[in-house]
Amino acid sequence: METKCSVAKTANPNTLAARLKSACATKSLLLLLLLTLPAVVQAQFTFMTNNGAITITKYTGSGGAVVIPSVTNGFPVTVIAGDKGAFSGAGVTSVAIPNSVTNIGAFTFYNCAKLTSIIIPDSVIYVGQGAFCFCSSLTSAALGNNVASVGFQVFRACNNLTAITVSKLNTNYCSVAGVLFNKSQTALVAYPPPAKAAAIQFPTEGVTKFKT
Repeated sequence: METKCSVAKTANPNTLAARLKSACATKSLLLLLLLTLPAVVQAQFTFMTNNGAITITKYTGSGGAVVIPSVTNGFPVTVIAGDKGAFSGAGVTSVAIPNSVTNIGAFTFYNCAKLTSIIIPDSVIYVGQGAFCFCSSLTSAALGNNVASVGFQVFRACNNLTAITVSKLNTNYCSVAGVLFNKSQTALVAYPPPAKAAAIQFPTEGVTKFKT
C-alpha cells in the first residue's frame, strides 16, 4: 500500500527572522518589567489548596510592603494560617489583606516588629488568638464589618498601638475611645498598652468580662 506524505513548505526566512526578533524583544521587555517590579508584587508565599480555596501557610518574601493576592492558581485565597504563623517574625512593614480572606489564623502576624498598621477587611470573620501579638511598631488596627470572633490576646505587647477601630456596620464588636468591646459593651476584648490605656477614659461600668 502506498503511503502518502506531505511536506510542509519552508517558511520565508525573512518572515521567520522577523518573528524571532520580535519574540526576543518581547521576552527582553517582559524580563525588564519583572526586574523593575516593586517588592510588593514579587512577594512569595507557600500555600495549600483545600476544597477549591487557598490557604497561605508561609510568607517567604524579603519583607517591606506586601500585597496578599486574592486569587492564586485560579482559586480564591480565603485563609492565612500556618502552624507557627504564616508571617511570624517577617520584616513586613505593611500587609494588604484582600476581600477574599475570611480567616486569619492564630499567631499569623506574631512578632512582625516592623508592621505599623493593619486593616482587617469586611470579608474577614475570624481573627485567631495572638494574631498580632508582639507587633511592637503597630500603631493602628481597624476591624471590618463582619468580624465575628476575635481570639485571646490578639494585640498583646503591641506597645505602640494607640487605637483599635471597628466599622460601625459590625454587629459583633464596637470601639469606644480606641478600646475594643463586644457590641453590647459587656466584654472588653482588647485595648492599647496599659501606659496608653491609662490616659484613655473608657467605660468600665457594666463590663462583666475582660477578654484581653
